[in-house]
Amino acid sequence: MSDKLLRTAVNAQARLRNWGEVRADALRRRADEGQSAVEYMGIIAVVVAIILVLLGTNLGATIAAEIVEQVESITG
Repeated sequence: MSDKLLRTAVNAQARLRNWGEVRADALRRRADEGQSAVEYMGIIAVVVAIILVLLGTNLGATIAAEIVEQVESITG
């Protein structure tokens, strides 16, 4: 095999390997972003559930009244 042909083959192999690594990294980053989105949706669902419970019960008003009472006791 001539030097020129060998160099071309090695160069093509290196480019192909680099392309594969770049694509694999992109897919891993994409999967991580998807995972984060799912985790954020779970957190949002929990926060919404807590807010709905506080609105549906008198607990929210009780907590607010207690906070106001404590602030008034501090400020006089």
